[in-house]
Amino acid sequence: MKRSRLFLMGVMVLVLAVAMSTSGYSRDDDAGARFLSRTWQAEVNGNKLKLKVHHRLEISARRGDDYRTISLQKPHFTKLKDVVITVFGPDGSPLKTYKKKDMTEACGYGSFELYTDVCIYVLSVDAPVHPFVIDYRYTLEFSSLFLWPAPRFQMDIPVEHAEYTLQVPKDFSFAYRQLGGAPPPTITSDGGKDIYVWSSDSLPALDDFPLVPPGIRPAAQVEFVPEKSKIKGHTGTATNWQTIGEFYNELAKSCYLSEKTSLANPKTRALDERCRSSFDSV
Repeated sequence: MKRSRLFLMGVMVLVLAVAMSTSGYSRDDDAGARFLSRTWQAEVNGNKLKLKVHHRLEISARRGDDYRTISLQKPHFTKLKDVVITVFGPDGSPLKTYKKKDMTEACGYGSFELYTDVCIYVLSVDAPVHPFVIDYRYTLEFSSLFLWPAPRFQMDIPVEHAEYTLQVPKDFSFAYRQLGGAPPPTITSDGGKDIYVWSSDSLPALDDFPLVPPGIRPAAQVEFVPEKSKIKGHTGTATNWQTIGEFYNELAKSCYLSEKTSLANPKTRALDERCRSSFDSV
């Protein structure tokens, strides 16, 4: 009788496991973390861009603790300001607040991971109990529209709501395109400004693609390119997506190796690293 009960229990466990594996129970459902919201507010003023970022990340279980490390990038020609990171407990009450001075700064390393002209600010937060919410906001001020970043709506974990609001002068010329299923914008006017809003809800986590490097998986995002931009004395005019590539080519021309130069030559190693560093920041 006892053996029969153990056998039945084993069968039930097996059936439950099979049902979970065939009913969409995936790593996404069991990640232990999700973005409640990812929002951006961008404003163009001349050749400059001001970007206010506000994200809310919920960590519901210990298995989601890998996502409690906040990393903010500050490229060259950019200012990182107004950093506020607040941790909220299960009842919604604030547990602790951090500022930029509490973060660890990493910059000035000439390697292929941390470039000499990019600083990264890192902070690992903690909470006594799960679930907890990490609410973080900051402002990036770009001195050139050439550095206009593309907001990523989709991440490795689910995103409940993502929204990008862009405010530009009525006579401002630029191009944009949606990738990875990102929605088209709604466009309204307010005085001398045009306001574009891209908004999505219930975005699933990015699927794993074998043999594809991180950062280039087809995520839902929006890309921008201004018709005119300036950076370090260079002036670019982008009338289509090809001309922006030609502008990249012109900026990097001084870093190109000649046809007679061998990549195996140790003397070119430092030059190669500097070129990669310059190109990455652009």
